[in-house]
Amino acid sequence: GLTASAVAAYNALLVSPWVVKALYAIVSDTMPICGRRRTPYLCASALLFAAAYGTLTLPATVGQPLLVCAGLLLVHFAAAVSDVMLDSVVAERTHSQPQLATELQSLVLGFAGVVKVAAATFKGALLRAAGTRSLFGVALACSLGLLPGAAWLGERRLPAGEDRCTLGQACCSNAASGAPIFRLAQFLSLVGAASACGIFLIDDVWWGPPAVAAPAVLLICAACWHYEGQVSPTLARASIFTFLSGALQPQLIVLFKFYKETDDNCSPAEPIPGLHPLPCFSSE
Repeated sequence: GLTASAVAAYNALLVSPWVVKALYAIVSDTMPICGRRRTPYLCASALLFAAAYGTLTLPATVGQPLLVCAGLLLVHFAAAVSDVMLDSVVAERTHSQPQLATELQSLVLGFAGVVKVAAATFKGALLRAAGTRSLFGVALACSLGLLPGAAWLGERRLPAGEDRCTLGQACCSNAASGAPIFRLAQFLSLVGAASACGIFLIDDVWWGPPAVAAPAVLLICAACWHYEGQVSPTLARASIFTFLSGALQPQLIVLFKFYKETDDNCSPAEPIPGLHPLPCFSSE
């Protein structure tokens, strides 16, 4: 029985790989594998998916929250890496075929929406019929499908004599016109990772998450204005608005947990058959 704040803390830890996703693109651009920048990283993320979901399907994970948390953290890391690689592929295709930019974005987002609708439609029935591990098993099979998909991209090898900077040079360079955005990506990655770890570690005190989140929000807003403002003040204001609109809105799962802990759910004046009570969680 986790409290709503504990759920939020675990979620902050699990999504921490997403807050440093800008660094994955930097690594793949500066450290190609076998002459390719995208395909090897997509294949590696597929294998990480398979390893994580394979671990989560094992009976040994039952009653082992740390093992489950590690597996889910690995899932999020693999998902963030593959998401960045696919975005990079779309950006490269858009650069070479600008007339197809809208169609490519629509194809990617549309297909992702279809998959999400299909998963939401069938996962509940599968969960009731075969249990949680069955969902992990399906995800394991789907993750292996990334391997032929990565090969199908047809990425060309980099020319042997092509000049490219190292990771260290990229992180320290100030020469490029996009240096302010690059610096912002580095800063946001650092603040996001530190905040996620901090919220998870001091969740046992009521003031812990606010003490970490409030300075992080101020730092991120200030960084967006400082770095993006050098490029465009309008872009900086739009980024700050988008960030605050997401940061100040509680996640649905946390709101649901808050409702479960109220008397309206646990001791309703007029119970609704088939609805009340939802499983009650301790708020201690």
